[in-house]
Amino acid sequence: MFIAMRALDQVRNSVAYPNLNVNFVLSHHGLDAGADGVTHQLTEDIAIFRSIPNLVYLSPADAVEMRQMVDFAVAYDGPVVIKSGKTMQQDVHAEDHDWNLGVPSILAGGETVAIAATGIMVAEALVAKEKLNTLGINARVVNVSTLAGVNSDALLGAFEGCKLVISMEDHSINGGLGGLLAELFSERRPTRLIRLGLRETFAECGPPADLYRKYEMDSDAAVKRVKGLLDEIPDFLSN
Repeated sequence: MFIAMRALDQVRNSVAYPNLNVNFVLSHHGLDAGADGVTHQLTEDIAIFRSIPNLVYLSPADAVEMRQMVDFAVAYDGPVVIKSGKTMQQDVHAEDHDWNLGVPSILAGGETVAIAATGIMVAEALVAKEKLNTLGINARVVNVSTLAGVNSDALLGAFEGCKLVISMEDHSINGGLGGLLAELFSERRPTRLIRLGLRETFAECGPPADLYRKYEMDSDAAVKRVKGLLDEIPDFLSN
């Protein structure tokens, strides 16, 4: 919260503008900050940092990616911000996973539906995939770990053949991962998009899992939104 908000003037004008070799790590953000409350529940960071030129913004899904991102930041000549969560995250990648700047990783194959997630929500996206399987929907899971400095061609390629994409993020629906995908799809390949995130409100204090459930940002919310779309347009995925 304090790097993205209180120190934003210094990040933008004193670091990004002269393109200095400075690295930042955010340790509190989103509803993952839980009981620390709204003052620490940063849900605007992606929108802020991906609008600043020269700046690379990274959101690791697990410790495997975090280690590689730290190595990258040390070697990279320019400003890098890494989004590190507060809650311990399970590894979703094997140790031999090769992370590359701007390139998403596909964690599970699927056909016409994909779940795009970033950071702590990647593990929840894998849970959502299992729940969608019970509906007969085989969803691809895409980890989008670069949020500024994106390789647009690689990102678009991760959703090749998809008619529906669901974005999951610990962030406002405005300007985050869902916003990034909406911009990309509208310009390059029109694709139906369901955005999960905090909607036009500040959150309450509480355990992160309870907050994700209350604000419909978890795997159950993903299934609910997909079912709602298919109830409205039953043949949407078959056309």
